[in-house]
Amino acid sequence: MKKQTTKLFAIIIIALIASSCASVYIPTKTNVPLFEKKGETQLTAALSTNSVHASVDYAITDKIAVMVNGSTSFYNFSNRFDIYHSESDNVNSSSSFSLNSPNNYRFAHNYGEFAVGRYNIPVGIFIMETYAGVGTGNSINDTYKETYDKTIKGQYYLAFLQANIGKRMNLRKFDFDFGGALRLGTSFYEYNNSDDIYNINMFHLEPMVFFRAGTEKLKVIARIGGAFKFQAQSPIDLNTSGFEDGNFLTTQSHISLGVNYKFNL
Repeated sequence: MKKQTTKLFAIIIIALIASSCASVYIPTKTNVPLFEKKGETQLTAALSTNSVHASVDYAITDKIAVMVNGSTSFYNFSNRFDIYHSESDNVNSSSSFSLNSPNNYRFAHNYGEFAVGRYNIPVGIFIMETYAGVGTGNSINDTYKETYDKTIKGQYYLAFLQANIGKRMNLRKFDFDFGGALRLGTSFYEYNNSDDIYNINMFHLEPMVFFRAGTEKLKVIARIGGAFKFQAQSPIDLNTSGFEDGNFLTTQSHISLGVNYKFNL
């Protein structure tokens, strides 16, 4: 039974990584604080299959809390070159296994967001939270600068609504938190490939599940998430980095592992 469980987990991990493609929009890891009282503060740092993430969350009152999240991706943390990389510029070409990016591949993506919401809403045996927030991000790819004198840049703004649900448990000296989140958002993107500028609007649906385990203050956190986009506007003839047949490519799945520290102010 143990071998079967390990094998199944490995298959899920490989499937999530292999499902990725060259992306310009890389979603941040959806945060689920599960606050209980005023003054509670949480710090989280995590490493995922596409980014480095950090968040600071604080319960301002008995009902209202704020979240500040950020992420950065570069080189191997870019979605295309996490584990697989293509030997050509065509995103449809066959990929080979590699942990190293090509020497001429220079990619960076940065994102930050702020949200405010209501916490500690009882839903049966679970706790629910709702948040509304805004974020901004940018990406740059100058892989082709030396050969074609071309730099690809993007700047976008994101607005979102998010619902969290989960449960906190205590077993002897160990605490366990688990649950999930669903984020609905819309983004406005300006894409510049040195030749033309495209303005694109997308709608996002981003589910996530998580598990935290450890002491009352310090826990290890694991998250698995997905991102699905519905493109409202598309340059149908565009085939370049971040696009395929006019479709704006995004990171569709991600896994992260990190630490969560909680204290009261």
